[in-house]
Amino acid sequence: MPRPIRTLGVTAVLLAGTCATLSGGGAPAGAAKRTCTAWASPPAKVALTSHTTIRPQLRGSSGCDPDTADGGATASLTAPGQRPYAQRWEHFGDRETIELDAALDPTGRYAITDGHAQVYDAQYRRVPSSWRTTTTTVRYAARFVAVSSSRHRAQGTLKRYGSDGYRRAAHVTVALQRHTADGWTTIARATTSARGTVGFDRALPGSRSRYRLVSHGSKTVWRGYAQLADRG
Repeated sequence: MPRPIRTLGVTAVLLAGTCATLSGGGAPAGAAKRTCTAWASPPAKVALTSHTTIRPQLRGSSGCDPDTADGGATASLTAPGQRPYAQRWEHFGDRETIELDAALDPTGRYAITDGHAQVYDAQYRRVPSSWRTTTTTVRYAARFVAVSSSRHRAQGTLKRYGSDGYRRAAHVTVALQRHTADGWTTIARATTSARGTVGFDRALPGSRSRYRLVSHGSKTVWRGYAQLADRG
């Protein structure tokens, strides 16, 4: 899981801000109040396997652009049924590293929340900030292996990842799809066998059409995709 928070090096900035305040420095009269809205940017979807790494980047509104110092931000990563994990970005644009393991970490909705940014203006004063919560959905990965096709048949074997690795997925609905000018269209459906195999005995017409296999997903497992050879 995420590495621990690192220590901020903003003591000099805070001291400089104190000096500026004592000397009467301040924002120009009538100046608009500046605020910073910060957030992390994890991927919307994460396919969980034995070792999965995501690297959310710290981003912010225009008010987060520093005049004197960029202290980055801290936040908490929350996962279903687990305690929050501390996150730390050294500066805006920095990326935090989050390590996930299917044997240890749950599927579900993860959130990066309760963040606090540290940005200072030209008078060395901390800019008021808010945090925008972002989320990512984590599910087990799925994939097809031993995929082959001809003009009259397409076949493959579906495997789904779980806490003990990839296993053949039995009794799962699989769609055979063709790509046209209107997008992907399902032209047939079948169910995997007890050993996870699936086959479609039908013509694959149309020059320059692309075909793929797509498995049904669930609340804990993503869909699996397998591109077949272009026809034509």
